[in-house]
Amino acid sequence: MFGSPHPSPLKRAALIGGVLMIVATIAAAVIRDHLAAPISISGGEPMEMALMDIPLYLQTAPQWKEVRLGGSNEAFSSTGCVVCCVSMALAHHGIAIPPDVLNAQLALKGGFTERGWLRWRAVEELTNHAITIETPYPSHQEIDDALKAGNPVIVRVMIGAAIPHWVLVVGKRGMEYLMNDPLGEGIAAEPLRRFRSEISAVRIVRKNG
Repeated sequence: MFGSPHPSPLKRAALIGGVLMIVATIAAAVIRDHLAAPISISGGEPMEMALMDIPLYLQTAPQWKEVRLGGSNEAFSSTGCVVCCVSMALAHHGIAIPPDVLNAQLALKGGFTERGWLRWRAVEELTNHAITIETPYPSHQEIDDALKAGNPVIVRVMIGAAIPHWVLVVGKRGMEYLMNDPLGEGIAAEPLRRFRSEISAVRIVRKNG
């Protein structure tokens, strides 16, 4: 006897529940970012440190600048900052996945919303939960504690008044954070204060175990 082509009510309910959980997770992060008060581009505890073994990936690199972000119509050269940041952070934790490969793998796992926003939990799933992406409210203490624990921090700043941009915080000099900027000139660990902006969102890339 052939099975029914339609899923059972139990399987259908489980599928719907899974989809709703994904939507709820994305919505929670978006709401958190909108409600959180931004913080100044520098501050917190004075430190002299830089995380090691972090490559600098530019979203404008010839080998992937024409790649489409997450299967969208947006070119990597203009929208690939967050994937480059994740790729750099993963490399620091011993998981070497170039940005174009990471982009493709995340797309296959439904790692992007229809608007092309990264679904952060997809990074955890892709790494078999070797990595956790923490999404705290922005604070200098959260960033400082993460750096002291050896975890790079992805932060959102603004280019001008209207363009959001993600960079990777890799260290600190005094009160000034140091970053790898995917849209920069290829200078590693440059001052974050180059952006005349506030920090409006924080993502801590932590290795488990």
